[in-house]
Amino acid sequence: MKKSRLLALTLVMAMMFAMLAGCSSKEETTTAAPAGNTTTAAGSNEPAAPADNARKDIVIAKASDVVGADPHDVNDTSSSAALRHMYNSLLVRKTETGELQPCLAESWEIPDDVTYKMKLREGVKFHNGNDFNAEDVQFSLLRAKEMPKVKFMAEMIEDVEIVDDYNVIITTMYPCAPFLANLAGTQLSIIDKETFEQYEKEGKSYSEFPVGTGVMKLKNWHVNDSFTMERWDGYWGEIAVADTVTYKVVPEESSRTIALQSGDVDMIDEVPPVDIDRVLEDDSIKTVENVSSSMTYVGWNMTKKPFDDVRVRKALAHATNKQDIIDVVIEGKGIEINTAWSALGDFHDNEIFKYEYDMEKAKALMAEAGYPDGFKANIALNSDERSRVAQVLQTQWADLGVELEITLMEWGAYLEHISGKSHDLFVLGWSMSYDPASTALALFHTESGGATGNRGWYSNPEMDKLIDEGAQLIDGDREPIYREIQRLVMDDMVFMPLYSKQCIVAMAKGLEGIRINPAGSHMYCYAYVNE
Repeated sequence: MKKSRLLALTLVMAMMFAMLAGCSSKEETTTAAPAGNTTTAAGSNEPAAPADNARKDIVIAKASDVVGADPHDVNDTSSSAALRHMYNSLLVRKTETGELQPCLAESWEIPDDVTYKMKLREGVKFHNGNDFNAEDVQFSLLRAKEMPKVKFMAEMIEDVEIVDDYNVIITTMYPCAPFLANLAGTQLSIIDKETFEQYEKEGKSYSEFPVGTGVMKLKNWHVNDSFTMERWDGYWGEIAVADTVTYKVVPEESSRTIALQSGDVDMIDEVPPVDIDRVLEDDSIKTVENVSSSMTYVGWNMTKKPFDDVRVRKALAHATNKQDIIDVVIEGKGIEINTAWSALGDFHDNEIFKYEYDMEKAKALMAEAGYPDGFKANIALNSDERSRVAQVLQTQWADLGVELEITLMEWGAYLEHISGKSHDLFVLGWSMSYDPASTALALFHTESGGATGNRGWYSNPEMDKLIDEGAQLIDGDREPIYREIQRLVMDDMVFMPLYSKQCIVAMAKGLEGIRINPAGSHMYCYAYVNE
């Protein structure tokens, strides 16, 4: 795969996604399309029909385990990828295009800027046989509003009024441009109120014994080894084809590729850059190319010295050669990012505030901040790729006298560690939300400090005001606000964006029915293997 071809694809995908984000504030939907989609992608819109002896136990190699199975208590991509199979939200995004569609709400009306009338789908059952109704919607949304990891998606909700068993009226405290999009998020999935309250009495965790309305239900979970879901035949929409879908945890990059080539797994979501060429040459494997919606960045704890000083943060930015990182870490298969979110996001501006690699300027800033001889710090991370990022930074920043200690952690423990205030630096990714308001709120607002997403504990009243204004702008040009947010993020060096990489999804040649999502939220439940 030539580098020029990869970058050309990046630009095409970026333009495509720019057309997907956003929705009108005055909208009525009367269609009742099921949550399942009718097209699939593994190089074709029409997969071959399952053979009589088709295998329907699908195994996907994953770099990280699911952190939790309670949708209101997780906001990481590994967990969300599984939970979207087990739960439903009021709305859903069509897997292949991102288009908003009905789900547990079969229709809706928006009579004014803060009122959403939802007609709920009747006849829906939870996995335990309980009926879905308006009480579950009211309970779930008001609970999510108070949960630290997902509150940014629901904190604008003023009230959820139950009209009758299958009608609710949701009111927001202020006009909220991304609210419909939020209702389609896994974070606002609907859980069973009756079961949750029973669990509380019994001292049981909803995460360990999840009950949703989704197309699959939990079969078993062996922490840090595998997470298996099985088809639920009582699903209200399009029944799954797969009997089971197992996420097999394989942290080491090349081991995932080897597992695919040997037939131990059926698919890997992301081929390691070092393995891309040999995977593309393997006739037993087929691939789908996407540009990643995720941006890799370096974050710092701004409640601790020396990272509380913007001059230090800017010095480290000037001391970082991003192209070297891209060449060494991901074999050159990616693009440099110099702004607050990935190239797939609305109003992305990669040239708005760029820190040129300039070691002399970096040294001057360090001296001005009182660290002419550098300092010692720890950088936490959770994967081979991010470890390589840290190793390159370790070498580059040594010229400033910065001694960087690297700590590799298991995914769940890592998220917990960097959500507190004890860490120094970390390497993480953020998958771009469809609406920039959600990304800005989660990553940069004072009230989102910690597990919600603002893990550097950044706080700036000017930023908070911009974010609030952008989220509430229903009618009007939002672009100036989000360009200013990007400028301020980089001026304050809230975190240091590095790159978005080319993503190659690879699967066994006989695997069919995977519904590929360009943002990485693939649906595996309709898959089978014709062997």
